[in-house]
Amino acid sequence: MRISAIIITRDEAANIADCLASVAFCDERIVIDCGSSDDSTELDTQFPAINMLRLPHHLGAARAMNIATRTAKAELLFFVSPNVEVAPETVTALADRLQPDSEAPETEVAAVCPLLVDPEGNPASRIHPIPTRAELQAAARGVE
Repeated sequence: MRISAIIITRDEAANIADCLASVAFCDERIVIDCGSSDDSTELDTQFPAINMLRLPHHLGAARAMNIATRTAKAELLFFVSPNVEVAPETVTALADRLQPDSEAPETEVAAVCPLLVDPEGNPASRIHPIPTRAELQAAARGVE
């Protein structure tokens, strides 16, 4: 089965090289740049095998994912953040899990998600700290 790795990026030049290298085995690597002002716009010179799409400005992650989904040529889509390195066996294991089980058709799977771990190998409970109610209210008022 063919797999397209999809990476949505904005000002992630410092992080994305390791991510791109970790998904090099995918049949296609699509990078959607959402109006970066850093060196992200030059990624296709460093990685000529990627399909680089440049958006004029940040249109939002959902719109960028939709554009990438319409652009992808593979049967399976693997969305990955630019600051994530993918272990070699991860995508294959996820793709295998999506294959129908003839002995248990009721267990058909439409989507899968890998376990994210931190550099020490511990499960990452979240990527970003969850804001408190007071932090959300302060942000709504424009106060830091």
